Amino acid sequence: YVKSDYLFFSDQDDVWLSNKIEIQLNDLIHENEKVLMNFSNSYLWYDEEIDHANYSTKRDPKKIKPSYSSPIELALRNIVAGHTILIRTNQLPAIKERLSRIKNKKEIYFDYILTLVLLDLGEVKYINKPLVYFRQHLNSTSAKMRMNYYTYVSSNAHAFSQISSSAKSISYFTSLHKVASNNTNFFNYLTFLRQNSVNSTSILNNYDFYNLEKKPSFFRQIYRCFKLSYSYYKQR
Repeated sequence: YVKSDYLFFSDQDDVWLSNKIEIQLNDLIHENEKVLMNFSNSYLWYDEEIDHANYSTKRDPKKIKPSYSSPIELALRNIVAGHTILIRTNQLPAIKERLSRIKNKKEIYFDYILTLVLLDLGEVKYINKPLVYFRQHLNSTSAKMRMNYYTYVSSNAHAFSQISSSAKSISYFTSLHKVASNNTNFFNYLTFLRQNSVNSTSILNNYDFYNLEKKPSFFRQIYRCFKLSYSYYKQR
């Protein structure tokens, strides 16, 4: 039903800052057309009343790049919250077509899959400003899904491997799905280690590894690939 050139997503239990629309819309309008989406930081909101002095931000800006251009860069962690998203609506047909290919939509994050799809098609930009009060409570759907991190990783990786147009992304997310699922074996871990080594630069851009202050040496990158693969091996 959207007729405008841009679309914001809004969760009914969060609160937007008064300048959210102005900041994000102005940013995306003046960006290169390859940038299909932007998203912002947000405040974690636990109470009924809003007290500006008592809220921490959701994301550590030292671990988030200003922009992303590959799904593999965000393969291991969803850093995009749906309530912070602004997209170009000319991408809606492609998004709808991709999402229609997912066979099982249980236990997937819509905002995460949407982000991966747009990274398959173009670029995504991060605005390092908190523009939303993100309401937190233990019974939220997202909180319950995060209780089992590996199920969450596996289901989203499997869904994206079905709809990506990039052979490189399909190989990585298929491998990630196998090692994060219950039905895995040692051969799958070796395949995952190889995928991490081949895509080491992109993997280091994931939220848990990235740090703007320094770039790891080649040997440090290889060590982190082993460490990452081993952590998935040990979790089962």
